[in-house]
Amino acid sequence: MMIFDNYDIAISIVEHNIKRLKAEIENNPAEADKNQRVLGGYESALNNIESLFEPFATCEKLEAMYSVKYEANPQDTVLLEKMIAAFDRKNCTPPIYFTAAEELYKLKPSASSAFSLGRMYYRQEEYSKSIPFLQDAVSGLEDNDMKADAYYFLADAYKNLRNYSAARTNALKVTELRPNDGKPWILIGDLYAMSAASCGDNPVTSKAAYWVAVDKYQRARSVDESVAQTANSRIASYSGAFPKSEDLFFHGFKVGDTYRVECWINETTTVRSSD
Repeated sequence: MMIFDNYDIAISIVEHNIKRLKAEIENNPAEADKNQRVLGGYESALNNIESLFEPFATCEKLEAMYSVKYEANPQDTVLLEKMIAAFDRKNCTPPIYFTAAEELYKLKPSASSAFSLGRMYYRQEEYSKSIPFLQDAVSGLEDNDMKADAYYFLADAYKNLRNYSAARTNALKVTELRPNDGKPWILIGDLYAMSAASCGDNPVTSKAAYWVAVDKYQRARSVDESVAQTANSRIASYSGAFPKSEDLFFHGFKVGDTYRVECWINETTTVRSSD
């Protein structure tokens, strides 16, 4: 138990300072170089702590330890917050995680606890349940990374519920908070590709949404190298679904022309063919 307690203390201090320094770098450019060096030290410390703790911090061991602690103090909000943070770091969600998230929201309603509960329902694919909590979270969260995550979960939840317009709105919020994140652009591209058949009435217009989908995948690749493989795969797949040259000619389109994809999308793009 002492190992886990010391880990909680150490990791909390390091994570607090990492968040503080990131905010200072953003808000005080004059001191950015100095703060960046200090930040690097804390990030190295975080990696070292995680490496040392790794052999002890399996999901099973965390679950066993926190189950005992929770049964002894089920209304200890500090404990509940520690439990949620520990499971989040390991990206595991045993039953006790869900119990802790629900209990914390009852005892201490906040943007942070709303986020935990909304994310929990999202991970369970209970998208309709997740949305009100995630909306509550984004209205109160001050941490931009956490807020961006909440907007992304909202976007994907709406996508799964086929509310494409709301999905795009929330995905764009992610891009405002994290301009170098390519995932929301991938998601928007997917929304457009999923809408293609219902946004046209002939062999050209029913495939025009693939043009704007590919535009978004290209945007994703340009801002975020980590999604390049996914973006390239989507680009190759949907470029092959572009209208054929003969269909473009028959319906009065020409490669290189500007075209506005209507339906719910309402975006301007460039006419392209698959051949």
